[in-house]
Amino acid sequence: MPFYRWCLAARVPVPGYPATLDHIGHHILKRRLDLGLKQKEAARRLGVHPGGLENWEYGRTVPADRFMPAVIHFLAYNPSPAPRTTGQRVAYERVARGWSRKRLAAEAGVDEATVRRMEAETPRPAYRSVLALLTALGIE
Repeated sequence: MPFYRWCLAARVPVPGYPATLDHIGHHILKRRLDLGLKQKEAARRLGVHPGGLENWEYGRTVPADRFMPAVIHFLAYNPSPAPRTTGQRVAYERVARGWSRKRLAAEAGVDEATVRRMEAETPRPAYRSVLALLTALGIE
């Protein structure tokens, strides 16, 4: 109305903006929309096919471990929940580096099954194997 001296202003919500961050794809979608990037540009920055990025954003699939360093760099934080146990810490650090279990096993000089058992919190792991894994990841 012309005789009012004030007006209401509000930000227009971005279509498709996730209300809650339920999975890693929502974190990526939120960041992409905040930066004003199209899917193709975000996919190029992440080094993934645009169809793969779409699947991540919709929660159909999750990024493979090898893409996690790029995802963490894109987001500027690690969206994985904070680790509470030693096995979770090993998995957290391994995935943040983009390493497979096989690569971590080779770096630590242990068997791949040892890495799997460590991450699964199998009781009574061998002390030397645990120490080798922690040393390879720089965890003490």
